[in-house]
Amino acid sequence: MYFCLQMIRSGLIGVFLIAAFIGFAQEPNTPHSKPTYEFVPNEGQWHPLALYKSSIPFGNLYLESTGMVYDMTHPEDYHRLHQWKHDHPTLLNVEQPRRHAVRMRFKGVKYAPKTKLYNVQSHYYNYYLGSNSDKWASGIHPGGKVHFSNVYNGVDFEITGTQDIKYQWVLHSPTIEKIAQIQIVIEGASSIYIENKQLKIKTPVGTLTDDEPFVYQEINGEVVQLNCKYILEDSTVSFELLADFDPDYPLIIDPKLIFSTYSGSVGDNFGFTATYDSKGSLYAGGIVDGDQGSYPVTSGAYDVSWNFGYNDGLGRGRAPAGLTNDISISKYDSAGTKLLWATYLGGGDDEFPHSLVADRNDDLLILGTTYSLNFPHSIGCFDSTQAGGTDIIVTKLSEDGTTLLASTFIGHKGDDGLNNIGSLNPNYADEFRGDIITDDDGNIFVASCTRSDSMPLMNASQVSFGGLLDGFAFELNSTCSELKWATYLGGDKVDALYSIKLIKNKIYVGGGSTSKNLQTTDSSFSKLNSGGADGIIAWYGKDDKQLNQLTFWGTPSYDQIYFIGIDAIGKIYATGQTEGTVEKLPASTYGKTGMGQFIVRLDSNLTNVDLSTTFGNQLNTPNLVPSAFLIDVCDHIYFSGWGSSKSNLFSGSTADMEVTGDAEQSVTDSNDFYIIVLDKNAEGLLYATYFGGDSTADHVDGGTSRFDKRGVIYQSVCSSCPSDDDLAIETSGIDDFPTSNGTVFEVNPSVRCSNASFKIDLQIKSAVIADFIANPTVGCGPLNVNFTNKSILGNSFEWDFGDGTTSDVINPTHLYNEAGLFVVTLTVIDSTTCNISSVYQRQILVLAQSNAEFNVSFNGCENELEIENTSSNGFEYKWDFGDGNTSENQNPKHDYENPGTYNITLIVNEGSLCESEATQSVEVVEKINPEITLYNVFTPNNDPHNDCFVFDGAYLECKDYLLKIYNRWGEKIFESTSPTECWNGRIQNTNTAVAEGTYFYVLKLGNSSQPISGVIDVIY
Repeated sequence: MYFCLQMIRSGLIGVFLIAAFIGFAQEPNTPHSKPTYEFVPNEGQWHPLALYKSSIPFGNLYLESTGMVYDMTHPEDYHRLHQWKHDHPTLLNVEQPRRHAVRMRFKGVKYAPKTKLYNVQSHYYNYYLGSNSDKWASGIHPGGKVHFSNVYNGVDFEITGTQDIKYQWVLHSPTIEKIAQIQIVIEGASSIYIENKQLKIKTPVGTLTDDEPFVYQEINGEVVQLNCKYILEDSTVSFELLADFDPDYPLIIDPKLIFSTYSGSVGDNFGFTATYDSKGSLYAGGIVDGDQGSYPVTSGAYDVSWNFGYNDGLGRGRAPAGLTNDISISKYDSAGTKLLWATYLGGGDDEFPHSLVADRNDDLLILGTTYSLNFPHSIGCFDSTQAGGTDIIVTKLSEDGTTLLASTFIGHKGDDGLNNIGSLNPNYADEFRGDIITDDDGNIFVASCTRSDSMPLMNASQVSFGGLLDGFAFELNSTCSELKWATYLGGDKVDALYSIKLIKNKIYVGGGSTSKNLQTTDSSFSKLNSGGADGIIAWYGKDDKQLNQLTFWGTPSYDQIYFIGIDAIGKIYATGQTEGTVEKLPASTYGKTGMGQFIVRLDSNLTNVDLSTTFGNQLNTPNLVPSAFLIDVCDHIYFSGWGSSKSNLFSGSTADMEVTGDAEQSVTDSNDFYIIVLDKNAEGLLYATYFGGDSTADHVDGGTSRFDKRGVIYQSVCSSCPSDDDLAIETSGIDDFPTSNGTVFEVNPSVRCSNASFKIDLQIKSAVIADFIANPTVGCGPLNVNFTNKSILGNSFEWDFGDGTTSDVINPTHLYNEAGLFVVTLTVIDSTTCNISSVYQRQILVLAQSNAEFNVSFNGCENELEIENTSSNGFEYKWDFGDGNTSENQNPKHDYENPGTYNITLIVNEGSLCESEATQSVEVVEKINPEITLYNVFTPNNDPHNDCFVFDGAYLECKDYLLKIYNRWGEKIFESTSPTECWNGRIQNTNTAVAEGTYFYVLKLGNSSQPISGVIDVIY
């Protein structure tokens, strides 16, 4: 097992770029695949310190036994001299260009490592340099990778030029101590600094950049992402790992993991939706016609067989998709080099995935719609019956794709979840919108729509169906067995919800409406629909589920909100399409007035707009269909959308959109995706790029794709579709989508569409993001809780466990001794990030451990069982008396019919986390009648025989006992109520002895019994 530390050399900033966005650290596909940058061995033609040489733009890279040397020419001089030579081919220019060298020396290397060249090419080079034949070399074959063995003890070094210059450290049996060995001294730089997680090496001829380290382990074929950062002390660079790693598996640190891949489906495969998990894996969801060809399902996946779908007899499925289908789900590792799993999901009719999200356990949640009566549902789900038309489906698949963890229908007789009324679906595949998210406890929240007038409702703020189509929002528990909240949101016309977000105690939803009578308030930003379709935003209380505020947003023309987002202080952002004239606010905001896509910001109570702008390529006409939206921790604004000839009402196109100089794709065929990032407050353009093929209309069939917290986009695409949309048999497929070398499916095996996916790290300014997982979050005290730090970046970690104790350990464990509800706060600080610090909180519920305990005895006198419950921390009790009878009273009474020995069991808080149990035996006897033996003489002379007068008998204690003794004058000289107390011949058993003689007694056994009397002779 080994540890890899990989870096991409990004080149001279503002001058040239060596590293492409799409790059991998891996072996080429074939032994002799052509690398972008070759490494030529030194066989005497160069200085002996150089082991290998690679020609890079504007210079050369030399590999030495203890480091690397970049020998660079100033780009301006390079271009000028080359142009002069081109213009004066017969003249000799004596001008010397500005040159500079930077050495990256591996500190502390004791012995020269052995090197080996890989991916050796079939071509070769000859060098006849100068007149000294000793310096000549010929037949030298270059390679694509050089491996240095044992640079440090147990640490190798590799450098590749497959697509860009990338180097990596390989640690065998990795340890923190081995990571600490790696120290790189940078010599010859004007300055060295860390900016936006990147290492910057400034020189007189330009700035070299090492991209942010990206850390992951490959465990059982799956990439597990970790956190790492540069440490810079003077001119020495090292690495700090910010998370625990498994020493038994490879650990990779790579600054850039981006990919683009086809789905590998042979059958027609439409792309709908995409999301990510905590490890950077990409999930892609679409639909596939398995009758046309197989989908690349994996062994052990939940469903490896196509379930067929609706067929109209002409080979067409249900409108509007028109494809006989199942849902298709694929999960790719974070580098796109492995298909971790793929599965079908469906029943005997058609179904469609609208939105995907991974929960805190990395299980995949799927929001969709289905016509299938037999769509798979889980045992104990909220609703196991498809009610007619389309029903909403919510399904949870396990992280490894093998198990259906939960699945339920939500719906009634109308079409539910399908936005199929034209006034709110002007774009191709708008029918398949909707959003699904989870909270930290795994509860599931959904924004959707319905045409049913009897939807299941719970804690609803609107209980009646409003019009033709209503928005519908709901919450399920994590197992889809309980509907915790469900409400309509609609008026007299057409309404739909497309986006849902949570913040603290609020639920926000966004969508579109043509209704005039939605429930707004006097403080709403806009109480009335401005005309036609308007965007809407509303918020509900997360606890009471009641509607607190709703506002319209729009112009007198068409407007719709497709996505909402929330910034660091709780302001609400929305994006969508408009045909109206939206003014820039403030005027300095990026964009133009009156374009087709808008971004708007409101305060958290939806009463005021303080930012608005539009962008696009045509006035008052949308040209992009929104597909993903994010406000990151630093308040940067991210948008992804597509524009192509697939658009319905609007003339979609990506032509003439603004792109930045570092765009991944700077040209477009007008039928691509467009990704844009704006600075905080939309003050400027940070990044913009096209992405798509060069001959087909790239698009997505509705659904949501997502940006993660760090601004990495995970996008699903319906790619490489034939130009006609009928089901005519094609003779060959199209491969125009820009896939990456080394991805799972570089080519499209289908003659029709493929659900392509791409992941791009936009590398906007870094933010520290606090995050952790607690396990368990509920339990019995004393409770030991393990905290796994999932934070992004951070120099220091401050834990407050909510019980007065703190820690600065990265992944602490804490023992809660007392019961209670504790709020755990993690504060992560990193002064190099845009937000400096980040806070995340999570509640831990510690329940008091019950202790089942009781005392039991059997009172034979009364023939009664006596139980004393001495249990602690109990709220529920269950008794089993051992004779077939039970009780749930805290202090029960019980009569046994027959004598015998019985085991009595008490269970306290049965079925809870803190259940306890105790069992005791008791002997039950027949009902007892007291018996007494009377005496009439005793000798209290301390001999010690017969010194005390007392009656003998059995069970005397079962009756009230009263004994009185008198002298001959009727004076009472002794009285007792205890059958065990004897008379010692003294007055009231004091020191005064009575005289010898005859005395009289009166004894009563029971209050209602006749007295027993007699005489006692006292003899000394």
